[in-house]
Amino acid sequence: MSRCRASLRTCLLLLLTLSVAQVPSATRAETLDLDQCLTLAFQHSPELASARQQLLSSRAGVLGAYGSFLPSFSTSIGYGHQFVGPKPASTQYNTITQQFFIQDPIQSRDYETYSFNLSGDLTLFSGFSRWASLAGQKFTLAAGEAEFERTRGDVESAVVKAYYDLARAQLLVELKQSTLEANLEQHDQTRRSFAMGAVARSDTLRSGVQAAEAQLGLLEAQNSHALARVALATLIGADTQAPLDVVSPALDRFATVSREDALQAAIDHDPTLRAAGFRSDAAEQNLRQAKSGLYPSIGANYRFGWSNLSPPDEVLTVFNEDYSYSLSLGMSWNLFDRFQTKRGIQQARASYHQQQYAVDQQRRNLIQQVENILVTLENARQRVLLARATISLAQEDLRLARERYRVGAATLLEVSQAEVSLVQGRSSEIDGVTGYLSAVAELERATGWSLSR
Repeated sequence: MSRCRASLRTCLLLLLTLSVAQVPSATRAETLDLDQCLTLAFQHSPELASARQQLLSSRAGVLGAYGSFLPSFSTSIGYGHQFVGPKPASTQYNTITQQFFIQDPIQSRDYETYSFNLSGDLTLFSGFSRWASLAGQKFTLAAGEAEFERTRGDVESAVVKAYYDLARAQLLVELKQSTLEANLEQHDQTRRSFAMGAVARSDTLRSGVQAAEAQLGLLEAQNSHALARVALATLIGADTQAPLDVVSPALDRFATVSREDALQAAIDHDPTLRAAGFRSDAAEQNLRQAKSGLYPSIGANYRFGWSNLSPPDEVLTVFNEDYSYSLSLGMSWNLFDRFQTKRGIQQARASYHQQQYAVDQQRRNLIQQVENILVTLENARQRVLLARATISLAQEDLRLARERYRVGAATLLEVSQAEVSLVQGRSSEIDGVTGYLSAVAELERATGWSLSR
């Protein structure tokens, strides 16, 4: 029987050694705080890099809208080699002398031609479409900047969640580790007491089972820690195989938050809502641009041409001889285009109304999001307070249970129940603290506030 007990203890010690080896060593793991993780994520995020390129595209659209007010110029240079075949002698009639004569035959010949052309066009009036296009592109750029800010916020939100998930997993591993060590110590004490006849054999078996359950809990915590580490490493662009730890969060005080102030701040700050508003303004300008088809368009153009059988001696010679130029002013008015303009106006108006509805929907979504954050924040605060009160009571209960068990006034089951209550209280505190800090970070992102984490 003593050999079986020794074997059980040996197995438990081996499992403990393996579990300790699986936990990344603090000396080898890189420890990062939240600000460092955010900096790395902003540097390595493909989503953020893509948003930057989209922003550059929007800026190019504004440049193109400004260019529509400027004249366009084009030039061309031509060269040709002409071949004329021979022509035989023929009878021709002279209308002046009213006599026929014999035209001598013409031999084949060839010659070269050189040409230079320059043209310019300027739109003077196009039914205010250019002004509408410029305003629309500016609103689109403003929406793109707000979308970039939203994307940055999404990256920040993902990193904050992953950071506190890893912090929670890290603390749970430490908790499960200390729980396992305490259970092994309790099992060792129970084994010695059984050897002296102070406790029943069932207590020894029960303590061994508790140590095995603690080992299983540690393995589960280590698995969660590994998954959380990979998730955070992926977001910050770090090696997913390298050890990674985060600074353990601490919560010394709770932030005071006003619901009305939070909602108003979120409405004023939210980049998604601002982007929706700018896109609505851009859609309104698109409607104005569609209506420009109802007006005439006026334009001016300039044409210059030069041609000769030999190239010019100097470049400026083309402006001195053998040239021609013209200036013109024209107006065009589409009287009937088979309802294409009307169709464009109706589609632009429908798109404008859709964007207005999108603004209203985003405002509702934002209010719901802030309300959810506030509920989560208060729930986490209550959990932390309750967990800390539970820990204080559970610690005293465990101390009394162990003392009573030592003198034989309590059973091992009572000690086990007190230990479970303490572990549950500490686990609830970890969940509450990380949940509260994560909710605070979400509220900061939604409102633009800077609250203490």
